[in-house]
Amino acid sequence: MVSFGKNNSIRVIRYNWGLYNPSFSITKEFELLKDLVKNENLFLEKFSELQNEINSEFGTPAMEEVIVDNKHKIIKTVFWDVEHKIIELSMTFSRELKEDARGEIRADFGIEVTVTYK
Repeated sequence: MVSFGKNNSIRVIRYNWGLYNPSFSITKEFELLKDLVKNENLFLEKFSELQNEINSEFGTPAMEEVIVDNKHKIIKTVFWDVEHKIIELSMTFSRELKEDARGEIRADFGIEVTVTYK
């Protein structure tokens, strides 16, 4: 565990493979979003690769769930509960671009691994 000062220490580490960051602009990157909607298999392959890697290190997950799987999006999550940490692997993939009430295009593409120390 890394310590920062007297009472502060890292409890969570998050690795994110996704689009949205302060420099990302939907308007400027609209063509990228249109292409990403067509590449669900790439996200599923990366998710599976990460799951296999975590399985090999920490064994069978404690829980695996597909939260949403419909024509609009897929959301999957897997949890491992090991000695001093809980590991979560999650994926959200929008299967279509949607326009919100303000006329802004919305889509979510990402895979995250979160390690929470007990």
